[in-house]
Amino acid sequence: MEKSPLRKALATASAALLLLAAGCFSLETAPFPADADSRIRLHASSGEPVEHIVVANDGWFLFNVWPLASGNPNANSWFPFRLFKNCVHEDILQDRLTHYAKAFGYTVSDLVLLSTEQVFLSIPGTELPVPIPYVLTYRRKQFSAVLVNPSATPKPQETEDPEAAQRRRLSREMKNLLNEIPDGDAK
Repeated sequence: MEKSPLRKALATASAALLLLAAGCFSLETAPFPADADSRIRLHASSGEPVEHIVVANDGWFLFNVWPLASGNPNANSWFPFRLFKNCVHEDILQDRLTHYAKAFGYTVSDLVLLSTEQVFLSIPGTELPVPIPYVLTYRRKQFSAVLVNPSATPKPQETEDPEAAQRRRLSREMKNLLNEIPDGDAK
C-alpha cells in the first residue's frame, strides 16, 4: 500500500523539525580577561586563570522520562544528535570538561551547574501547560568554569586601593579595641 503524498510530506516535515530542534552539544571557551578588576576577579586555588569555559547539552524527552533526541557529546562522531539516548547528563558534561582541561594542562576552578527544564506544550503567553502536561519536555544542562594554568604564578597585585587599605587598618584597630574591653564580671 502506497502512502499518500500528504502523508509523505508530513512525515518528512516532522523528521526535519525533529532534527532541527533535536538538541545541541556545545563547548565554548573565551580567554580570561587579563585586566579584570582584582575585587571581582575569580580567585583560583593556585595558578593563573587562563580561560572561561561553558559546556552545555540539551534535548527533548517524552513524558519527561524517555529521551527522544539530544546533542551528541562524542567529539569523534559525524552525526550531531543522539536519538533515544539521554546525553543531557551532568556526568557526561563534566567528563568532556575535564578532558578538555587535561588536553591543555589546565585545572578546573569555580565550577557552576545550570539546569533548566521546560514544558514544550503550553498556552501562549502563560506558563500554564496544555491539558496534557509534560508530553514533550526540553532539558538543558550547562557547566561553567574557569580553567587555571597551575604552572603560571599569579600576577602580583598592583598598587592597592587606598580605601581598601584604610578599611583594613580600621578593622585591625577595631579588633584590638574589642580585645581590650574588660570583662564586666571581673571585680
